[in-house]
Amino acid sequence: MWPAWAQEVQRVSITVAPLTLAAPSSKTQLPIQVGPQDALPKNSFIRVRGLPLFASLSDGYVLSPGIWSVPLIGLPGLTIQVPAGAQGKSDVVLDLVTVEGRVLAEAKLSW
Repeated sequence: MWPAWAQEVQRVSITVAPLTLAAPSSKTQLPIQVGPQDALPKNSFIRVRGLPLFASLSDGYVLSPGIWSVPLIGLPGLTIQVPAGAQGKSDVVLDLVTVEGRVLAEAKLSW
């Protein structure tokens, strides 16, 4: 019998398009995939960092300006809302985080 620490841990990952175009005065789908599903710790979530203050997400909670916490259950229909007149580019970092705050995976995108 091998000790628990000697067993291989299955790695989790985040998959997202590297570039998302979000037009002003619109809702844009933000397709984020995490997996494998059976390796995801219970109550883990996606932390979104780098959103401009004028943008909002369709699901999740604002932790501080530009930083959101999105439950994994909210990922399938997640959209970004950008108000009319908004301009610019943002570099966004997505972290898969455990309920204890440990980062398991990271992905980056620009929009």
